[in-house]
Amino acid sequence: KHANNIKYLSWLIESLPEEIIDNYYLHSIKGNFISEAKFGDTIQSLTKLINDNTFLHTIKIKNSNKVCATAKTV
Repeated sequence: KHANNIKYLSWLIESLPEEIIDNYYLHSIKGNFISEAKFGDTIQSLTKLINDNTFLHTIKIKNSNKVCATAKTV
């Protein structure tokens, strides 16, 4: 009863700006699994633009400091 790696990827992509999703292709992704998100957890998908088309992502449990995954997408 935990999220799998594909679900983390889905959460990352959902957090990208619509303009990026509509007009660009995913060139690369480098991800790090840190801990499990379990059934019933409320997830936050945080995304920060670091340059033109490169983003840093953090998937965490809401109202907690527990980070489940991090990634960098181009």
